[in-house]
Amino acid sequence: MIPLHPYDPPRIGPYTLHARLGENTCARIYLATAGNQAPVGLWVTRPHLSSLPAFREAFSRRAGLSRELNSPYVASVVDTSTDEAVAWAAVSRPFGPTLAECVSTNGPLPAAALPPLALAMAQGLADLHAVGSVHGSLGPDGVLLAEHGTVLADPGLQTASADAGAETPRSTPAVPDGGGTPPDDVVSWATALCFAASGMEGSEGLEQVPLQLRGLIDTCLGNHAELRPTSSDLVRILGGPTAAGAWPHDVASVIRRHAHAAEHALAASDAAPRPRLRRGRAAALTASGVTLAVLAAGSVWAFSSAGPGGQNGSAGDGPIPDVGCLEIGDLPEPSEPIDDLDAFGVDFSADGEALLVSSAEHGSTVWDWSAGTEIARPSDDAHWFSAGEFAPMGCFVADLRAETFRDYSHDHSLLATHDLSTGETDEHLGPQTQRVLDGLDTPRDAESFAFSPSGGLLAVVLGYEYYASHDERSPNIGIIDLATGELEHEWGDQETIRDAAFVDEERLLADTGSSLQLHDAESGEQLSTIRDYTGGGFALVPGTEEVVYPSNDHLVRWDITERTELDRFEIREFTEADQDLAYTTGIEVDPDLGLLQFSWSEPGPDDNFTGPDAEVSGRSYDHHGHVWDLRTGQEIDPDDGVMARPIAFHPEGEAIASINPEGAVEILDPDTLSTVDVLP
Repeated sequence: MIPLHPYDPPRIGPYTLHARLGENTCARIYLATAGNQAPVGLWVTRPHLSSLPAFREAFSRRAGLSRELNSPYVASVVDTSTDEAVAWAAVSRPFGPTLAECVSTNGPLPAAALPPLALAMAQGLADLHAVGSVHGSLGPDGVLLAEHGTVLADPGLQTASADAGAETPRSTPAVPDGGGTPPDDVVSWATALCFAASGMEGSEGLEQVPLQLRGLIDTCLGNHAELRPTSSDLVRILGGPTAAGAWPHDVASVIRRHAHAAEHALAASDAAPRPRLRRGRAAALTASGVTLAVLAAGSVWAFSSAGPGGQNGSAGDGPIPDVGCLEIGDLPEPSEPIDDLDAFGVDFSADGEALLVSSAEHGSTVWDWSAGTEIARPSDDAHWFSAGEFAPMGCFVADLRAETFRDYSHDHSLLATHDLSTGETDEHLGPQTQRVLDGLDTPRDAESFAFSPSGGLLAVVLGYEYYASHDERSPNIGIIDLATGELEHEWGDQETIRDAAFVDEERLLADTGSSLQLHDAESGEQLSTIRDYTGGGFALVPGTEEVVYPSNDHLVRWDITERTELDRFEIREFTEADQDLAYTTGIEVDPDLGLLQFSWSEPGPDDNFTGPDAEVSGRSYDHHGHVWDLRTGQEIDPDDGVMARPIAFHPEGEAIASINPEGAVEILDPDTLSTVDVLP
């Protein structure tokens, strides 16, 4: 559970909202109460689905099917409305942790807890299937561990989006195509038990399942649906239908403490003021007075290092509220319309609904790219050092802004973050000398920045201190904890490091101009070096531990962990240009689309290379772009001028944003690479 966001409504229908429980393809789910009734999970459907008559009909039908249930193992629909602006349903929500929360905090369940868990989940699925419904998204985060037993939190409502043809069911590690049939539910049942026994996702934890259950679970994981037992078969094999049995004492104690603490906190929350969520990671334990992580107080069985976070430490859920830019209803309108972007950078938001455009004329601008309209302008000034970026979640932007300090004649670049959901802007100096902090010297320029994958950390790279002796120089890499806004770590060779990017929460890849160095993000310890890098920038390959970088007259695709070359792509035209003037403008990779793009520029015949605007506007430059098919290694020849400047791939592969030679942003079809729209 996470705290309410300031833009969450305080009430929906007769229900008061207290915290967020999660979300899925169909709805955002809140902990809510109405009068003296028991708490519920309030499913508030997504606005784009609520506007579809077919979805409203499917949602109403699924809610009706769940009301036919009389199952102690499936949460029941107690109220619903499909006539309001957004459809919603109130679903019973007994106090207790989810299976995911329990295992994440305390490690895998003891063996004695698995048989009652297995039987209860099986009976819940059998009851759903008996009324003609399916679960469709069974996973550890949807299994509630209550004092009286196990309850499936979703009575089949999420499948309404698939029924309406709007969405596919959520993929799981074992059911990658979704999970919209009863045999798929059986696979999900098996993987949830593997997780309970081992703390590992999917079927990898099968060896940790007790022998009396392992054979049955292995059968359920088989590739042939017709050979899997049905949910009713599972119930019979496990000794039912009958009461699933009591929890072992140690598990029952944890569930009871969680339930009692949540009851008391919820009772007190009605009198608490509605919080205004500050930029930064939300308080870990409370939202509106509701205790959210009671399990952290006093584990009663051993935590397994193989559990979530046990193998690859995490910085937490990240500091940015998970609110998309298009979900914020009262963004301040930009001061004037834009008819000339003169863009030099583009970046899609994590949900893919918004596009950040860094503009030489207008600073950082945020667009509803599918509608072709600007919706926000976080900053009027953008520095040419680096384009702005969205954080990995929410409507949160970082950019370098141009500011003049003291009586210096040129602008300095300063890292700023903008939380559009709260309207807050913060500046981050990074590591500076004490004279700067005392206001006696001008801060060093911020040259680049990078978010960690969780969005919880922000790295800033500062420029070289030209006039300081080596002993007086301060580090030029700063790691900022966005939960507090504080500089947590600082290190770096200030003479060389120019750019950096997080490989994961613990490791940072740094560009020295002549090599790429892998560092421990906290200590700065150098872990490895890529020595054939010849400068010009690099790109991490999303979802992998790979990097693409220039090496003489090729781009090299490199596995950082295995330290092996995977592929290379010729860029001879770039290396044969005047290297004193030509420079890389972008490297982008989308492994799902199978595309690699490389762009570079050089002064054109009418350049204003020494003029005051030459560093920002790219119109006086000649731009060149290259695109390769990663699967075949062949270079693709898109339309003339398309993808010749920096681009951004949509996170779901729906589009490509590309800056054309004139600085306008073109929206491209990812299959044909043809232009389908132009901003503005």
